[in-house]
Amino acid sequence: MRRRRPAIVLGTAAGVLALTVALAPGLLARRLLAPRLSQAVGSRVRVGWASWNPFSGTWSVRSLRVAADTGRPALSARRLTVRIYLTDVLRRRLRIRNLALDRARIRLRASDGSWGLPLRAAPAPRAAGAPSAPPPFTLDAGHARRATLCLEPRGGGASLVRIRRLDFQGALAASGIARGTVRLRGHLDRATVVFGGSFRRTRSAERVRAEFAAAHVDVGRTLHLVPVGTASREVAGVVDLQLEYHARRRGEQAERRFGGKVRADDLAVGESGRPGIRLRSLELQRFDAHVTSSEVQLGKLVLRQPEVWLTRDAGGVTLPGVFKPGESASPQEGSRAGWRVTGTGAEIDGGAGHYTDARREGRTLVLAVERATLGAVGEAGTPVPFSLTAGLGTGGRVEVSGDLEREPWRVRGDLGLTDVELAPLSAVADLPVRLVSGRATAHLSLDAVAEGFSGSGAIDIDDFSTESPDPARPEDILACKALRVGIRRFRCTRRSHSTARSWTSTTGSCSRASVWAAASRRTSLSASSASRSRWPWPS
Repeated sequence: MRRRRPAIVLGTAAGVLALTVALAPGLLARRLLAPRLSQAVGSRVRVGWASWNPFSGTWSVRSLRVAADTGRPALSARRLTVRIYLTDVLRRRLRIRNLALDRARIRLRASDGSWGLPLRAAPAPRAAGAPSAPPPFTLDAGHARRATLCLEPRGGGASLVRIRRLDFQGALAASGIARGTVRLRGHLDRATVVFGGSFRRTRSAERVRAEFAAAHVDVGRTLHLVPVGTASREVAGVVDLQLEYHARRRGEQAERRFGGKVRADDLAVGESGRPGIRLRSLELQRFDAHVTSSEVQLGKLVLRQPEVWLTRDAGGVTLPGVFKPGESASPQEGSRAGWRVTGTGAEIDGGAGHYTDARREGRTLVLAVERATLGAVGEAGTPVPFSLTAGLGTGGRVEVSGDLEREPWRVRGDLGLTDVELAPLSAVADLPVRLVSGRATAHLSLDAVAEGFSGSGAIDIDDFSTESPDPARPEDILACKALRVGIRRFRCTRRSHSTARSWTSTTGSCSRASVWAAASRRTSLSASSASRSRWPWPS
């Protein structure tokens, strides 16, 4: 009997120790840890149970919940597992060998231009004084499986980020050296999202690398997640994009650059029910931006079936959802210079432009684009070729080709018009006399700079007729069956808010023209007498 007493004592002690190890972590987590966490975060924290395996050094927390002000918990997780070896604790080292999060769900709500947990009360304020530095730690490996991030914007319509796999690791040394890596694969609503990034920071250097790829992103739904600045805009479409970001700093020298490629389908931008831009597809094959030197290199840009709606009122020209009069701010004195842009070129296949003049009974002019091209964009001063072939919705055809230069801006090109109806154009143009009829065919060579433009060419107008400016005198009109004008040179110069025009060496002919003056006097010119006559053009 006496020989069995030590065995009984040891067995009892082992049982008590095993019971303590099994029950103590759970009781401490529910009775001590949960109340302190509730006071710290400002909302009730509930811990289902906690356990510790001394042989593997694994701490497990089950059914972790942080209550929200309304609805589902602000944070919940089925299981949180942390592996910390006892030898690391005895050596006073905070080293987490493994951290695993299973079936976590986090709610984030947009408020005051930022995102935060929807807690019942604000977290407890920190004690006054200088912020303490975080302690050194090491995380060898971290994992999250089947996690969900619920994003709740102000306008409603929550978006879900379903994380299939999240791997991360990092470390912070006592010397201030920090490093970490993150890899994520999941879904944003119906879009597929892949992200990978790493960073390393010391006292004198820093390096950041990140790669992001997303497919089938709903642009309208995603932009609603931006806390500020997009509430009034209406955007729709699907986007595929790939982005790369690299940043490096060594001492006082820093370098930042990013690049990637973008493709969008059925993209539309508008505001308050009014369309601004709509296109069937957009493809930017490649772009690279160097932030430090303000340089951007663009690959080929292809637009298919784009449509643009411009509206002019008393305030100016508006592109709904993109631009309003007064929104653009002029650069301040001493501000940083603009970006230098170079590119391979651009191509437009089909499309249309709609111009509405709200000042004149809402008349609309439609330009149906058949094809437009822009050549390679090089350094400033290098000519960039361009061309445009389009038809007018009111009748006629327009062809433009030439080249343009930057810094200073200059455009040289040839403009061709074929059977263009002039009466609808005069309805939306600032002309002193309104036209009733007229069909123009012209070929002009133009040279435009910031101060004005000049050129030469020939214009043929058939069935030309104006409207009387005075309804009481309908006979005050100008009519011409056929008008032929040859312009050797003309110039239009802007001087402050006025415009000065001058024409030199202008010849023309008129066939079967008639002019009715205020005195009802009729003057007729025959083709033989008026041919090759000099006309004084009004200045």
